[in-house]
Amino acid sequence: MTQGCYFDYMRVYAPAGATLTHAQWGADVPPIQRTDEYSLTSFVSFLTLAPGETRTLSLSYTLPAPVGKAAYRLAIRKQPGTDSIPATVAVQLPPGASLRTARPTAPSASGWLHFPAAPLTTGLAFTLDW
Repeated sequence: MTQGCYFDYMRVYAPAGATLTHAQWGADVPPIQRTDEYSLTSFVSFLTLAPGETRTLSLSYTLPAPVGKAAYRLAIRKQPGTDSIPATVAVQLPPGASLRTARPTAPSASGWLHFPAAPLTTGLAFTLDW
């Protein structure tokens, strides 16, 4: 049943040593391969989407213990030739961390920062310092 389907290749780069803790593709758990490249950890999967179907990809990962300054940078890059799609980001601070700055600003609740859906027209960047 792959006739007329869309086949997507997804790759997420995370800081070296990151560990995937959860992956969800609609109601399914996608097969995710972990690789190390460019001094980063990446999570890779091939995803299939049937015509007329809508799914959300959700990934959660933990970072290794910070060394030195406690900061996190996240960049989401838009794939050339694709439509602008909304991206929603939620980040959980390490236990006991107190947020100093967040760019863009985001509401915080119980150690989580929730960045609302933003259109992915060229790319998005997030910076957290604690």
